[in-house]
Amino acid sequence: MSPSVLRLRGYTPEEVMGEPVSSSLTHESLALLQNLMAERLLGLPKDSFLDAQFTDIVDQPMKNGHVVTTEVTSRYLQDESTGRTMVVGVSRDITERVKAEEKARASAEAQRVLLMEVNHRVKNNLAAIMGIIHLEERRAGAEGSEVLRKALSEIESRVYTLAVVHSMLSGGQWRPLPLDGLIRQVIEGSFGVEGENKPLLRVAGASVLIDSSRAHNLALVVNELATNTLKHCKDRDPCEVAVNIGVEGGEVLLTYRDNGPGFPEAMLEAEKTGWGAGLQLIRGIVTRSLGGSLTLDNDQGAKVVIRFKDLEGESNQNGS
Repeated sequence: MSPSVLRLRGYTPEEVMGEPVSSSLTHESLALLQNLMAERLLGLPKDSFLDAQFTDIVDQPMKNGHVVTTEVTSRYLQDESTGRTMVVGVSRDITERVKAEEKARASAEAQRVLLMEVNHRVKNNLAAIMGIIHLEERRAGAEGSEVLRKALSEIESRVYTLAVVHSMLSGGQWRPLPLDGLIRQVIEGSFGVEGENKPLLRVAGASVLIDSSRAHNLALVVNELATNTLKHCKDRDPCEVAVNIGVEGGEVLLTYRDNGPGFPEAMLEAEKTGWGAGLQLIRGIVTRSLGGSLTLDNDQGAKVVIRFKDLEGESNQNGS
């Protein structure tokens, strides 16, 4: 047994004189190592086996009764005079590293469980809020308060959009989301129409990833645009929506079009003063929360162009 292993385990050479190398391992590690050696002998040609190097994690008992975890790097050699196979190995104490890794794994697991619980509670709370709003919406309709009913319906749609984004983010462990996938889910959820009357949706362009904060903001913007389309494209057969995602000059360029009647000229001229609550909400989110810009236009229907900064590493300009 080498002097370094003796120092590691706390023994003197006289105390281990004559003991086999196997005595330097715990029973569990010895059995594991014997099985590994057998598998290696069977799995490799002899010449390759003698040239191979292996790294194993084994437990070694110390004189004081403690057990240290070691990383053993070994190479199998052949004694040319006797033909016997020998093992030459180097042991390194990794007990503290293993403890740190176990602590990190335990911490990560605790955080995972906590995050799952938080996600579950948020989903339930959003569902409860939507349920309450829906009940109030029905009551307002029954009482003939059409203005209140419509306002509550819009609020419910916005909460639903936040729930959709939360579900996507929690399902992806809060990693950045593909913008095109986010847009599809939000618009399809906002349409909520099945069968022949379902609007046609096309999303194309560059692949862009969006972090959680901007995902919520963009989802609300897209939901308002889709809601506006449904209000004004009821007579179109079919109603069509096309969204293009581009990246220009360090900015994400999001172009939303529908084949409706377009924006009133007075709204395009007056802009800020002529915009309704939905468009004012969009402007506020784009300019304040996203630090971007918003442009309205008519081009065979309504056209909205949104620009915001492309954070480093988010976009793949090869397209999708």
